[in-house]
Amino acid sequence: MLGMEQRRIFEARHCCRLMSLCVSGVLALTAINGWATVAELSSPEIQKYLVIATGEGSSGDDTESAEDDVLFNAFDMSNVEIGADQELVSNSLAGTGDQRVGSYTGGLDLTGNWVPNDGELATVDRNRFDDVDPDPSDDTVGVPDELPGARPVFEGIDYSGNVAITGDYATFQSSNSDVNADTGIECARTPEACFPEPSTENSYFDVGDFGGEQDLNALAGVSQFDPTSLLDNLEDARDYILSLPSDYTLTSGFVDQNIKNPDGAPVLTDLDAIDADGVYDGIAVIDIDVDGSAFELNNSDWILQSTLNTFVIFRMADGVQFDFSNSSILLGDGNSDSTNIIDELGAIFFMDAYMGTNELFNLNNVILGGIGLWDFTDFNPNRTQLLSSAASVFAPAEGDATMINLQDAQGCAQFISHQVLMSDNRWNRCAMGQVPVPSSLSLMLAALMALLWAPRSAGRGCPA
Repeated sequence: MLGMEQRRIFEARHCCRLMSLCVSGVLALTAINGWATVAELSSPEIQKYLVIATGEGSSGDDTESAEDDVLFNAFDMSNVEIGADQELVSNSLAGTGDQRVGSYTGGLDLTGNWVPNDGELATVDRNRFDDVDPDPSDDTVGVPDELPGARPVFEGIDYSGNVAITGDYATFQSSNSDVNADTGIECARTPEACFPEPSTENSYFDVGDFGGEQDLNALAGVSQFDPTSLLDNLEDARDYILSLPSDYTLTSGFVDQNIKNPDGAPVLTDLDAIDADGVYDGIAVIDIDVDGSAFELNNSDWILQSTLNTFVIFRMADGVQFDFSNSSILLGDGNSDSTNIIDELGAIFFMDAYMGTNELFNLNNVILGGIGLWDFTDFNPNRTQLLSSAASVFAPAEGDATMINLQDAQGCAQFISHQVLMSDNRWNRCAMGQVPVPSSLSLMLAALMALLWAPRSAGRGCPA
C-alpha cells in the first residue's frame, strides 16, 4: 500500500497531468475553430455591409455654401442586384423562372466560361462547373451550378445588400439596379445629398415586402448614419491583420488551371496544412510577393479548402494589384460533393497601399464564394508602403484614389475600398460569422491554468 507521502505525490502528479491534458485540449479546440483570432475581425459594424466605400470629396472655398463642395462618387453600380444573386452561373437573362427582379435587366453572362454545354457535368473540353440548373427559362432559384470539390455558393435573395458611404462629401450613383437590403444604403450625408443625381429606373426592395418594390430614386432605402464606430473598427482590423505572423509566401498566381483545360485542374490550397506548418491559430496568413507585378488569376478555378474552419488572409506584401479574370475563387470543405452552402466569409484578400495602379482589385468575369476584397489604403499612414507597421489612422485621399473594379462578376463576397465600381454584377454579402470566444471555455481554460500554475507560484510545483 502507498504511504501518505507517496499517495500525495501520486495524486499531485495525476492531477497535474490531467489539468495539463485539459488545457492542451482546450487550446487545441480553440486553435481549430479560430475563435480568439477570427473574432478580432468580426465586428458587427464591419460585417453588416456588403460594400464599405471610404472615399472622400472636399469642401469648397465658401464653407457656408454647399454649392462649392467637391463631391466624390465613392460607389457606383450599373445593372446590378445586391443582396441577391438569383442565378449562378448567370446567363444574360433576368427575371426568368423563379427570379424576382425590379430594374435589374440582366446582361451578366458567365455561361460561356463555366457552363457552355447545357446540363452537362464538369469535364475536359466541356464544362468547368457542373451545370446543375440548365438554361434558359426554367432556372430554379436556390439551385446553383457547382464546381466539383468546392462548396456550393448561396443562390437567392437574402436582403444582405447593405452599403456604407463614410465620406462627408461622398455620394453614390445607381442605374438599373436593385438593392435588396434590410437597412439599405447608409451615408454620412443626408439621403438627398448622398444620391444627388438619380439616373434611370432603380429599385429598392424592403426586407418585409417580397413583391412590392420601392423607388430608390425617391430615396427609399437611403439613410444617414454616423460612421465613427465603423471607421474605428476598420482601423483595429487593419492593425490586427498586420500583427499576424506569416505562415506562407506565395510568389505567383495561376493561369489556365481548371477542369475543362486538358493540361490543368482547379487549384487546391489546403489551409489547414498551411496553418499547422506555421502559427497554428485558426488563421492561415499567406503573404503574396510577386516582385512588383500583379497577382494574376486567369482562366482558373481556385478552391480554398479547410475541414477545420481555418480562415485565410492573403496579404499583398510586394505587388501592384490583384488581377482576376475568367476565374473563380470558392471555399471547400474536403467533400467532393459538398452540400455546405457558402454564406459566410472564409477568406480575405488584403492590400493597403497605392503602388502605381489605382485598381487594387480588378475583376472581369469572376465568381467569388466566401471572399472578402479589402483595400485599406485609406487607413495606412504610409499609403505608398505595403503593410506599413505604423498604427492605422483613417485619412482618406480626396477624390480619385484606389478602387475595386468589378465587371461581370457575381457570388457571395464583401468589398471595402476608397471606391467600389460595379457593372453587370449580382452579389450577396458573405460576412464573417460572429465568433466570440465562448465564455464557458474561457472560464474553464482560465481556471485550469490557475490550478496548474498556482502550486508552482507557491514554490511547490508539480512533482517530478
